[in-house]
Amino acid sequence: MIRRPPRSTPLYSSAASDVYKRQDTGQRDARVGQARRSAFASEYGLGNERQAVILNVTESYYNFLRTRELARVRDEQVKRAIKNLEAIKTQVAVGNAAQSDTLQAEADLANAEVEQLQAQADLDVAQATLRNVMGVATYDPITPAQETVPPPSPIRSWRDRAV
Repeated sequence: MIRRPPRSTPLYSSAASDVYKRQDTGQRDARVGQARRSAFASEYGLGNERQAVILNVTESYYNFLRTRELARVRDEQVKRAIKNLEAIKTQVAVGNAAQSDTLQAEADLANAEVEQLQAQADLDVAQATLRNVMGVATYDPITPAQETVPPPSPIRSWRDRAV
């Protein structure tokens, strides 16, 4: 019959552990610290990316509002040019203006229409940019809320409330 040594060998495991500790020379702790610092750096990087996305969305939103207002102004300019042309045609018919005034008014109207088309194209680009930055995959027009923020109340009213 063959005799086997007992299964538990605490002498060998502690000896191997002592050898590992002596040969490690702090590298394991350094790696743990490096991994911890890497995790912190990743968290800060995530925060930076989040702030960059918020900034891009905010800039795109205000750019959209600006181009929408410019498109509205260009529409008003076209309406004004049409009224001006009609008024000059009426004056020419009555005899109070020369025919050349009509040509100038028609040119002004054509220029206003070109600017209107350019403003509409800029608005379409601003909408597409805003949708892209927000990650929205739809072609529906963007309609921001019409609510306005009330102006801040004077300091005097806050002081009166506090007293």
